[in-house]
Amino acid sequence: MTQNHSERGSATVMSIALSLLLIAGTVGSLLGIQTIVTVRRTQVAADLAALAGATVLGTSDACIAAEEVMARNHVKLQSCVASDNDVSVETWLPNPMSHWIALPRIVSQSRAGI
Repeated sequence: MTQNHSERGSATVMSIALSLLLIAGTVGSLLGIQTIVTVRRTQVAADLAALAGATVLGTSDACIAAEEVMARNHVKLQSCVASDNDVSVETWLPNPMSHWIALPRIVSQSRAGI
């Protein structure tokens, strides 16, 4: 029985290629999940900030209350507008994938009032 030496080691090359593909897919999935979590985090923080501002409507402290909630949630406050009946806030965080490619930051908006 003779062996064909031309294909020797091809299983090793195929195993390495499949391993790299699996690693790349796992990393891509984790980054996608992290982006989704960041989107949800900014939206929840915006909702909480708007509600906090709405609880003190009628005073000049509506945006201050919203900003305190944002600081506790480690989310950046982009804008806050308080009127007589409602508070509108806009929050943002950097996109977790922006370390590797240029992506816009994640922005969420919310409004609450009486």
